[in-house]
Amino acid sequence: MRSVRTLVTCIGIAGCTSFPELDALTNDAARKAPYPRLAPFEDIVAVPAPRIDAKTQELIAWRASRLRAKTNEINRADGSDDSRARIAAASDRFEALRPVSEEAGAVPAAE
Repeated sequence: MRSVRTLVTCIGIAGCTSFPELDALTNDAARKAPYPRLAPFEDIVAVPAPRIDAKTQELIAWRASRLRAKTNEINRADGSDDSRARIAAASDRFEALRPVSEEAGAVPAAE
């Protein structure tokens, strides 16, 4: 326990040391400059919502409809029970991930 206290004390003292090499690199204008304005934390970490334009929205809806058509075609072509079970499981996973507003045929647009 004593060695931990000694280590913390040494680190604390080292943190108070001046560094003349770094001080020599700083000019007088930088030393006299005001401190920068602090920004609120919420503004720093806020990420704007991604935006989807109408053309991209239509493209995504078109691709989704093509994938559904392809799935239906595969379901009709392959008659094995194993394939149908795998396709049904994949379709269930897709439905669980799909947004509610897409069920009406529209991809949700960001505000």
